[in-house]
Amino acid sequence: MVLPVPPDDFQRLFEMAPGLYLVLRPDLTIVAVSEAYLNATMTKRDEILGRGLFDVFPDNPDDIDATGVNNLRSSLDRVREDRVPHAMPVQKYDIRRPEEDGGEFEVRYWSPLNTPVFRDGEIAYIIHRVEDVTEFIRLKLQRAEQNKISEELRTRADEMEAEIYLRAQQVEEANRKLRVANEELARLYETERLESQETLRRTELWRQAFLRDVLLSVTEGKLTICTGTGELPVRYDVAYEPIVLVPEALRAVRAAAGEVADARGYDSSRIDDLVTAVSEATMNAIVHAGGGVSTVCVSQSGVVQVWVEDSGGGIDIGHLPQATLEKGFTTAGSLGHGFFMILRCIDRLYLLTGPNGTTVVLEKEKTEPEPAWLRARSG
Repeated sequence: MVLPVPPDDFQRLFEMAPGLYLVLRPDLTIVAVSEAYLNATMTKRDEILGRGLFDVFPDNPDDIDATGVNNLRSSLDRVREDRVPHAMPVQKYDIRRPEEDGGEFEVRYWSPLNTPVFRDGEIAYIIHRVEDVTEFIRLKLQRAEQNKISEELRTRADEMEAEIYLRAQQVEEANRKLRVANEELARLYETERLESQETLRRTELWRQAFLRDVLLSVTEGKLTICTGTGELPVRYDVAYEPIVLVPEALRAVRAAAGEVADARGYDSSRIDDLVTAVSEATMNAIVHAGGGVSTVCVSQSGVVQVWVEDSGGGIDIGHLPQATLEKGFTTAGSLGHGFFMILRCIDRLYLLTGPNGTTVVLEKEKTEPEPAWLRARSG
């Protein structure tokens, strides 16, 4: 039996997390902060806890065009009003150096995500997560003057710019669609409250179809939510006999997937990604469904396909938006802590779930396929 983590350890785990995290009360008072955030913002924990966010991080008074405070406040207001996560586009927000270092403001650029945390149906906290993209923005601004920059660096900068812009736009559009859908569902439930169960069933099917389309778009075509076995992919040739999923079998499943990919000439990084995704998916089946069966298959063209099937109580699909967009999200009965990582490591993921069990199909190609948005553009 796994013993629960003591509350004091949870605080230490949060503070030592590698990401840049700040926890706010709804009134925007700072109540917790990770070490990585303190290092990135040149602040000290005992000097910022209990203070207002914008008291600690004001706009640069020397920048008359500063928009950091207004834009961040607008994002936090949206989170409090709409009660959903909000991803901001890349934001210029200068940080003040400590007094012993002169106290001047240092130019910084950030990619923020603000997420509500609920208690008894009300927002108890807001998690403010940022990524420091200052170096990327500086490269972009200086690119015109760097005539000797290599072609490889220019290509990478363009790819990073496209990825950051596309993700920000997709998340923003997903938030907008979800708000519209929630408003429409609220109206439907209110006006059709006394109608038959058949009407409610059709409404739920529409919601699931809408959620499926949104997740397919946000994940760039990686995640397909299946409503029946007919929507699962064709099972390729079995490369290894099915393995019954118990904790002791995890190493065998990882080894089987890695050996099949290695035999087809996959490079080490793609093998590592495949093994990571398989490990997370099989662990979820063991932890949340009590076990299952894993089968490693391969196509004639060398696509590795791993089936993970269990007979547990199924997954709450309503948790998939957070599990897809929020790194580290976990809740009992969901795909768990590793779902975000699985989507990062795999080329395609098919999910069929219900009260009689769950089937997860992972597919990895030898070389990274073009993103769905690029295929659509070229088509």
